[in-house]
Amino acid sequence: MKHLTDTDNAPAKFVVIDVETSRLTGPGRLMVEAALLVLDETLTVTERLSFVPYHDVASMVLDADPEALAVNRYFERRLFSDILPSAESLAVAERLRYDVLAGATLVGANTAFDQSVLWDWLRSNTWPATRGTDSTPDSDPDQPPWHFRLWDVQAATAALHGLATPPSLSECCDLWGFDRNPDLAHTALGDAEITAQVFKQIRAAGTKVTNIHTTTEAPPVELKRARYVFGANRR
Repeated sequence: MKHLTDTDNAPAKFVVIDVETSRLTGPGRLMVEAALLVLDETLTVTERLSFVPYHDVASMVLDADPEALAVNRYFERRLFSDILPSAESLAVAERLRYDVLAGATLVGANTAFDQSVLWDWLRSNTWPATRGTDSTPDSDPDQPPWHFRLWDVQAATAALHGLATPPSLSECCDLWGFDRNPDLAHTALGDAEITAQVFKQIRAAGTKVTNIHTTTEAPPVELKRARYVFGANRR
């Protein structure tokens, strides 16, 4: 059975992700909500996915950080009433791992955290796939299916605005000049939507910078070689 999408000659695909969790760290951390926006090479949204994966509420609460549940308003938004049945949750995991996310470049705000949480969930809810024969794996089962380079809109915003440290997602909105609905903050789909907007602003700004660099002759740069031995710089 062929699971993976052939992406060798496919156009660029970006997937904006956001997850909400029961805690930030620790073995009891669970993904309690996720959203993904699939963007094509023109940055047009071609698919929106938002879901609450299957989990046992009682067990989750025992290991949860109350502050994390307060931030994502788990009970206020009654996320427990939207939990997918186990079989449906497994089907979503398989489609994400072997179709939606295969070969994609992930975009997020603190993308490293979100992709780590998402990958933990996918590994726990899918089987490694094979194509052709059992001895010909589609991919390394220990590696995520998406591209290893990640797009982080907070880091990119900091770079383009000359900031020393990455701003929060709300601060990114202020810097790029658009409002963020506070009722949608710290909801998976709400944060994914605003992250996509920031991403589009960054790409537009980056295009302007690229055009400047390609039309202006850069001054010659003198390159100096340095040898580093056990942390010491020998000139």
